[in-house]
Amino acid sequence: MNTNRFIRWVRDNFFILLFAVYSLLYARWFIVLPVDDYKWDSGTFAFGLKLLIFSTITSILWRVFVHHNKIRSVFATTAFVSFLLTGLYIYAYMPHLEEVASFNGNVYFLTYHHESTESSYNPLLTKWDSKFHHSISGLGETCCTLKLTYDPLTHLVSVVQIGLDTPILAYSDAIPPRFYKLYENTQFGKYWYYPSWSCVPYNESVCEITYTVYRCTLENTACAQLPFEYSGEYVSDIAMSQDEKTQEINIYFWIGHYPGVNTLIFTYGNNSRCHIAGCRLLANGISP
Repeated sequence: MNTNRFIRWVRDNFFILLFAVYSLLYARWFIVLPVDDYKWDSGTFAFGLKLLIFSTITSILWRVFVHHNKIRSVFATTAFVSFLLTGLYIYAYMPHLEEVASFNGNVYFLTYHHESTESSYNPLLTKWDSKFHHSISGLGETCCTLKLTYDPLTHLVSVVQIGLDTPILAYSDAIPPRFYKLYENTQFGKYWYYPSWSCVPYNESVCEITYTVYRCTLENTACAQLPFEYSGEYVSDIAMSQDEKTQEINIYFWIGHYPGVNTLIFTYGNNSRCHIAGCRLLANGISP
């Protein structure tokens, strides 16, 4: 095939080539961020797919009206513009893939996604298992660089936030999914203490939020729950302090909407104890 014939072939099949490339890009989009959960994507992918379908139809009509130059030129112009808009749309809204990794037979995609020009990028974690089932978890308010980590002791996959200081936990793929309240973690001795919350569903649309604290090594491994959990009013803030004499750790919740009421919830030590209703002692929590 000489150069002139190749140029003519590209010209005649230009829209087909674009359709193939865009289809592959949308397939990639679906893999890294499946769109059947509208909690995370309220139509960005679907609108882009409709734009691609419209572009494809106009390009087909351009080929159908091969003997009608005026009509054909209209469809050619329309197809070119719509394919151009499709490319710009993909460039603007394609989820940014931060990291991909495989652990425990599952594949994880750590992405950033936004749905409009006004919205900020939202970090999301997509998980595909060996049966091609998937789940999506939002990672909440995070900043800086996010990385996937794996703890061989607990066999949990987590997301850590790497800022100016030491990496801190942001999320763990546990049952139920475990979220950590960023910037409220505290180091006492050779451990990190992470306030955490989880959403335990009790019907399709409503869940009960429970709060607790996890103790982890300084390397963010071997995380174990302190022997309590709190279910009750909304918690707007959490703080921890250690008694220098008894070495007990006191955990305070700001209960209620911001700024909330500063309340001592739980004391962790040789005599671990709850202080208010809604706090429950756990038999399987770790000892000091």
